Amino acid sequence: MLFVILSVILALRVHPRDFLTIAMLPPILMIVSFFVLAIAGPGSIAQSGDGVVQALVTGLTHHAGALAAGFVLCLLCLGIRQRFLARHPLGDGDDVSERRR
Repeated sequence: MLFVILSVILALRVHPRDFLTIAMLPPILMIVSFFVLAIAGPGSIAQSGDGVVQALVTGLTHHAGALAAGFVLCLLCLGIRQRFLARHPLGDGDDVSERRR
């Protein structure tokens, strides 16, 4: 659940020029965090006797629903923001603080 919320928050807080980077972030974020867990303690995401690769694959398999939900919601938020920005351009300035004045 925390992963899904984090994915949505990142999609809502990112600057429009970084949409592509954030669109790729949820899968990378989950893989890196599970890799660290697989090295530090494979028993936290898989069987304690599993190797790093097996623990990583098992962790990703068990959390595929959260990965899919976070990824879909992130892309959905970015798509809605992109459509909104296409209809309501920010103007000449690239700085968000100029928009608030």
